[in-house]
Amino acid sequence: EKKLYHCGEVIANGMYTRKVAELLLGEGLDSEHPGGLIGRTGWPVAMVGDKSAGGEAIMTELREVYGLSIDPADKKNKHDSIELTNGDLQDERLCILKDSVLENQLLSLQWDIDDWGKLRERRDQPNDAADCCIYARRRARHLLADDSPEVIRPHRNTPEGQALEMRENELRLIDGENEFAFLDDDDGYNY
Repeated sequence: EKKLYHCGEVIANGMYTRKVAELLLGEGLDSEHPGGLIGRTGWPVAMVGDKSAGGEAIMTELREVYGLSIDPADKKNKHDSIELTNGDLQDERLCILKDSVLENQLLSLQWDIDDWGKLRERRDQPNDAADCCIYARRRARHLLADDSPEVIRPHRNTPEGQALEMRENELRLIDGENEFAFLDDDDGYNY
């Protein structure tokens, strides 16, 4: 049975772009030989971030300066995503670290009802870790599928993406093709 595991969390204020890059790559900021979280865990299949409140500029700088591709979180139909996440928790497909900020939020968050009888989030309850969980679970949902998982190509700015592109070009030459492939935005890469 396939499962997703919550392996850790970093809750910190004042994380400007370079600090985020150092957290992920280590102080050397070397994407070919990363330290930091990526050095310990390996390159993730994908990373997701919230592009609101300046996040889009941070994600752009992380991609263009540090080679870290972070997908914008898909925030549509949040209530549905919460229900699917709850189902994964109940069916033990999603495992959360005990005594973590995420566990505390998942156990304590409650809905309010607005003046029109619709569910809304309570403003007095922090939900940043829970939102991260929902966005990451949505991005990783294919990993829980019973059939073979969707192939996610590494971003071309990562060492893995560059190596894959070079290998594909080598294979094209071996097969007698006289051109290298220069990939555009519709090349199947996930941004």
